[in-house]
Amino acid sequence: GSTVPERSGVALSFCRRPDTEKTYKSFYSGNAISVSLSLDFTLTLFAIDQDGNQSTLITYTGSTKETSSHAAASINGQTVLRQELTTGVTTWKGSHNIAKYKIHLYDTQDVQGGESGVDGTIIGKPLREEFYSGSNLTYTFNNLIPLKNYHVFVWGINAYGTVGERAYNSNYTYMHGDPAWDQEYPTVPSNLLSRYRYREGVLNVFWNASLDNREISHYEVIINNQLYKVLDPPVLGAFQLTVSLAKDINYQLYVYAVDTGGNRSGTAVYHGDTSNKDTLSYRPTKESIGFTYTHLGIATFTWEFIHTSEIINLIIGEPGTTTKQHVRVSGTAIRASVPNLVPRKQYIIELYGTNSYGVAGESTTKQFFMPTT
Repeated sequence: GSTVPERSGVALSFCRRPDTEKTYKSFYSGNAISVSLSLDFTLTLFAIDQDGNQSTLITYTGSTKETSSHAAASINGQTVLRQELTTGVTTWKGSHNIAKYKIHLYDTQDVQGGESGVDGTIIGKPLREEFYSGSNLTYTFNNLIPLKNYHVFVWGINAYGTVGERAYNSNYTYMHGDPAWDQEYPTVPSNLLSRYRYREGVLNVFWNASLDNREISHYEVIINNQLYKVLDPPVLGAFQLTVSLAKDINYQLYVYAVDTGGNRSGTAVYHGDTSNKDTLSYRPTKESIGFTYTHLGIATFTWEFIHTSEIINLIIGEPGTTTKQHVRVSGTAIRASVPNLVPRKQYIIELYGTNSYGVAGESTTKQFFMPTT
């Protein structure tokens, strides 16, 4: 167009079709104009001198509508970790054209095929929906149900509000109910067993100490989401907790060890009910201890079925000492394994049953030599 001398300013006429036009005035180039998304526009530029003379018009037609180059790229590098029994965190890598992130927490039953090594297909609604726009690219879910499994998915959302593809990372979106334990943490408590005394309305819980139990501070027991801490030392190497519990209900029982550094072991799990399972008041029968075999420091003992028994007690001691270990198993069991026996040592094994009235049967004893293999 023609040049206008003594230019005093530049006017930009911005027309949002089919809306009316709007005029902007500027004395310099590089002006920024705030406009809405998803609209067509015509931009007209001309100069005006001090006398009001107008230059030739320059026109540009464009659009702020979304194109493929504006699409939110798919999320990658997502990880999911259960930090504690009631908290879990997900992290991911950033991607292109993302203004914020959408994060969903799902029950595993709402993600079809999500536990078979793939991320699964979403078939239900999320338990929680969160939005994140920070720079750390990490989000923590609190108040999770202890030991419950979940799925966590992340999507990117672009400036137009369009949601991109969710993260797919070979099942790294699956959140285990148990935290990811370091191998130096205490090992899982062994021989977990519980029995309900219907007449008394109490649940007796038994377990053996963790094998790697150095500097263990205490054990924590969760019964139907109620937490109990066990600080007392074990009796004959075994722990016991007695709690009141309503009759004729189902219960979920979890036990784990906590060391002095706050590290938790994996969790021993037991599910049962509080229906009346009292056995007859007869004393449990006496049976002999049969075949034994050993492997990697663990000895397994077998016996014939002990009748009218609720709990079978296996007590292992060293001759001439008070050092003993007490292992309890179900009254219907016919074998039990005892870990951490010392090679080339002699032991005395005692076996007897106890019925639900607390009546113990006559015990059987046997000497046992722990071989080197």
